[in-house]
Parts: sequence; C-alpha cells; structure tokens
Amino acid sequence: MQVVEYRGKDIVKEIFEAVTGKDGLRLLPEDFRAVCKGAPEMLKMRTISDFIAGMTDRYAFEFYGRLHGTNHLTVHKPLWRPPRPLQRSVAVRSSRLATT
Repeated sequence: MQVVEYRGKDIVKEIFEAVTGKDGLRLLPEDFRAVCKGAPEMLKMRTISDFIAGMTDRYAFEFYGRLHGTNHLTVHKPLWRPPRPLQRSVAVRSSRLATT
C-alpha cells in the first residue's frame, strides 16, 4: 500500500510540474486557462492545483500516461473533453415535468 501511495504522489507532482512548466498552461481545459491568463502567479498555482485536485485517480493516471507516453493508445486522445450535451430524451422529460 505504501508503494501505491508514493506512486500516486509522484504522479500528481509530475502533472503539476508539467502544467506549471513552459507552455504547460495549454494542457489545461479552456475555462482553467481563462482564469490563469494574466492572473497573478499565486492564482495560477491555485487554479492548477484545483484542476489536479478535481481529477479522479483514473483520469490522473491517464493524463500522466499521455504526458509521458506510457500508453501509445492515448496519445491522440484529447487531454480534456467538454461535457456531453444533454440527451434529448432527458430534456423532453424535463420540459414535460415543468408543464404539469
């Protein structure tokens, strides 16, 4: 268990270093980049920390793998994907509930 915890800390540290490094902000989703643009250094670091803190374990491993090429299948997968649009059936049900 100690090895897993150590490795997790190492992965988080390397992601942080990659994102705070030269041109690293382009690895962030658009909304996080917008907060960082022109912001004081402390706000940038906080925003990057919030981005990493919001990662699931699986996403952090995948993000790390794409950065360091540990899995060639994820190289072309975007580092961030916008949320999927609301499905029509859910939207229709919601509008029906609102009218009744």
